[in-house]
Amino acid sequence: MGLMTGERVLITGGAGSIGTAIVRRLAAEGADIFILDFDGTAAEKLAEETAATYGVTVRGFSFDVTDLASHVPMVERLEKEFGPLTVLINAAGITSTTTYADLTPEEYDQMMLINLKGPVFFTREIFFRMKQRGKGHIINFGSIAGERGAKYSGPHYSMSKAGIICFTKALAKLAEDSGVTVNTVSPGLIKSRMSDQIGSKVYDYDVPMNRMGTPDEVAGTVLYLASGLSDYITGQNISVNGGQSMR
Repeated sequence: MGLMTGERVLITGGAGSIGTAIVRRLAAEGADIFILDFDGTAAEKLAEETAATYGVTVRGFSFDVTDLASHVPMVERLEKEFGPLTVLINAAGITSTTTYADLTPEEYDQMMLINLKGPVFFTREIFFRMKQRGKGHIINFGSIAGERGAKYSGPHYSMSKAGIICFTKALAKLAEDSGVTVNTVSPGLIKSRMSDQIGSKVYDYDVPMNRMGTPDEVAGTVLYLASGLSDYITGQNISVNGGQSMR
């Protein structure tokens, strides 16, 4: 019996670097997992490998969080076939190095659609089901950029992640005493395909631990928030950043 035995976890962006680490960590603890990703082939491949390794149910699906009309059919399909979802992890997202001077309205809209609007409306389709059942953990993904603003990624990225952090707090208040918790995980500099894309670097004056974090270290925090170990924690933003931001 693992920490997540009997839990049914839905993760968006589950085939990314951090998403993959989360899938494996939670599967190792006994969770059944449903991986949604824009890259459906990668999601299916990860699902097959994870199921074979850990002996749990894992399925991968092609999914575009910006296709709002697909949200209800996907949730209904999964709950009809596999049972009530107990954990939602919103890990899908994009970043950008487009400067404020070069930012276009089209790119701004795309960022907000993928990082904020899509997750907000997808979460709604699961939140009220969880609240009615009196059980559930929702974990959103913010960023250190959403905590303090970023210099090297565009301002629209920081704004989208700040929105997610505030959305989490509002949703935790709406959950009240239902048994549903809602928290944010905000990574700092994590070695991933996204950090490679924007050329992230570590400076010792900025990151006290003087190194990038790993996807596995983020996954450990997600495991804590997704399990019964964190049942009295809600509305919080958990920073996984080696001390890069402190409160």
